[in-house]
Amino acid sequence: MFWDAWERGKRSAKNMSWWDTVFIGTGAMLGGRRRDEDNVGVILRIIGRVIMNFVIMLFMSTVGFVWSLIWFVRNYEAGFVGALFWLLGSCAAFSMLASFILGIFAVVGAGSVALIKFGNGRRGLGNRNRPQYQRVHYD
Repeated sequence: MFWDAWERGKRSAKNMSWWDTVFIGTGAMLGGRRRDEDNVGVILRIIGRVIMNFVIMLFMSTVGFVWSLIWFVRNYEAGFVGALFWLLGSCAAFSMLASFILGIFAVVGAGSVALIKFGNGRRGLGNRNRPQYQRVHYD
């Protein structure tokens, strides 16, 4: 039951992200971007939307799983053991959600740090602290 709910949430998040990318990309190509936004800003906005879509949809699918787990336990009339099963299943579901969200932010954070370091090295901005010597002109 959990993996079916999880896959439905991922599928919904992928569809939402695809449509967001289409509309943000189309708006950016047609001149619909903000005044101070360049191509990097558009890409960052798309990445932010993708992360937001996955977090929201996977949270909703996890809540849906926990709700359906209540009725699953109730149908078997398991009593205290069923309540304990529901509690452990809910904890496991939310820990999976937390692990996935932390993984997303770790990958995006590490990628951002790597891009910033690579970008600074390529542009020569990483050498700001190096003293600049001027040529001496002899007449």
